[in-house]
Amino acid sequence: MVRRISLGMKIGSGFGLVILISIIVGAVAVANMKRGSGSSTILSKEYVPEVSIANLMERNTFFTLLAMRDYEYTDDEKHLEEAIKSIEIVKQQLETAAQHGASSPRLAQLKTGAEKAEQSLLEYEKLVGEMARLTKEVEQERKLAENAGTQYMAVGYAFLGSQKEAMLGEIMAGIEGDQLEKRLNRISLVTEIIDLGNRLIAGSWMAQYQRDPKLLVATVAQMDTATQKMDELKKICDFEGDLKRIEDCQAAARAYKSAGLKLSEKWTAREEVVKQQVALADGLAAQAKDIAGMGMSDMTQGANQAASTLSRASMVVSVGLGAGLLFSIVVALGIGRGITKPVHAVVFMLQDIAQGEGDLTKRLAIQSKDEVGDLARWFNTFIEKLQTILSNIREHTGSLSAAAGELSATSTQMAASAEEMNTQSRTVASAGEELSVNINTMAAASEEMSSSAGTVAASVEEMSSSISEVAKNCEKESRIAHQANEQAGRTRQI
Repeated sequence: MVRRISLGMKIGSGFGLVILISIIVGAVAVANMKRGSGSSTILSKEYVPEVSIANLMERNTFFTLLAMRDYEYTDDEKHLEEAIKSIEIVKQQLETAAQHGASSPRLAQLKTGAEKAEQSLLEYEKLVGEMARLTKEVEQERKLAENAGTQYMAVGYAFLGSQKEAMLGEIMAGIEGDQLEKRLNRISLVTEIIDLGNRLIAGSWMAQYQRDPKLLVATVAQMDTATQKMDELKKICDFEGDLKRIEDCQAAARAYKSAGLKLSEKWTAREEVVKQQVALADGLAAQAKDIAGMGMSDMTQGANQAASTLSRASMVVSVGLGAGLLFSIVVALGIGRGITKPVHAVVFMLQDIAQGEGDLTKRLAIQSKDEVGDLARWFNTFIEKLQTILSNIREHTGSLSAAAGELSATSTQMAASAEEMNTQSRTVASAGEELSVNINTMAAASEEMSSSAGTVAASVEEMSSSISEVAKNCEKESRIAHQANEQAGRTRQI
């Protein structure tokens, strides 16, 4: 079947197959490249924004936690404002993350994580508000306690000063005995009351420094001892002004104790909120970290998928090009061999014939019905006709050689006869000329013989013309014989 296809069809089919393979390889490569492009598009429009949103959310979440930690330790409103601003930013980013997660099924985890983180953030925001409220109340109670403590110490120092001044007056007045001893007892009790106040204030500050509400409660409880001391002081005081100062100091002590206890209560409540806030902050930070890690994981997966797709496309292109090149080489060699082998056979036979030793009985094998088969078939026809012609020439070479020999002998004889006739003609011509001279001489001698001499002269001229014509015919026959001799010689050579 293949041998019946024309050469042009074979070449066209070969190139068509090469083109088809190239198209298939190109189509597969384009398909893989489109898949790679799709992966890159997913990577750029889904995973990269996911990572960006998650990273920003994680960073602002940590900013929020850091600002709240600073507010917790410093009670500075500036840190609270920073935390509130960061919370609003995180809210917006969580909303953006949820919207972005809803835009693609591949980002469902991002949407779920953002929604959970948003719920945690709302709870954290409530705790931040509660902490801010408790912090303000703690600050109010602290100020009340400080004012009460200041009042307590002021009254105590004023009472101590008045007692010292009175004792100095009594000493100057020379008063001795029980009255002076009673004054010394008053001074001693006031001093103890003042020392208790100093210890209470120092303990309160130490409790706040150590962030220990229990220590503050224990410290404030010592105010009862100061109250007892003031009750004892009342018993030994009879001056109305001193009793008023003692009452004022007791009122300041009660206010300090009340403020201290409320401070401890508010402080304990705030510390409980702080604990809840820290636990929720840890969970929120973990959620933010998980969302960021999820984004990085998705982006890494998308990048790996895109790289794998591109690598597969590159491998397909390389293998396809290699297979196409190999197939092209096989097709080229097959078509070239199918063309050159019969042509080489024809060239070899022509070369054999041209060198004079060709075997005209050989024929080319016709293996196809294409142009190469036509070439072999018509070459065989040509050789067959050439063989027939040469056979006919060989058969007629003997008779032609004999005829040429006879023709050569005849030509030689005719040439000898022509030479003899030429010699005789020259002799006749000489005799005619001599006769003409004699006739002319005789014409001068005899007028009667003039007409006869004219007749004789005309005859001689006619004879001379005939002889000249005979000589020309002999020369022409000699040339014809010479040409025939040469033709016969060439015929013998063939």
